[in-house]
Amino acid sequence: MNGENEQISEPELVESDGLAVVHKDQRIFPAEGMAATLTSMGGTIVNYYFPVEIEIIGTGTANTLAEEIYAALQQGLDALA
Repeated sequence: MNGENEQISEPELVESDGLAVVHKDQRIFPAEGMAATLTSMGGTIVNYYFPVEIEIIGTGTANTLAEEIYAALQQGLDALA
């Protein structure tokens, strides 16, 4: 963002609760009158655990498919680091 060609879009209303992916340099503005605040947790680690359901369509042994799935998941996680 160099400021010259930066386009700031109008804020939009979030119509339901949920998780959001926030990217570096994005701005978040709380709704007027909201009691929630954002504070730094100073290095605290927060872990989220959630179930993952995978539907397998195709052929192959369970072990082979599991190895392929875990390899793909690990590749995705590595890309986040």
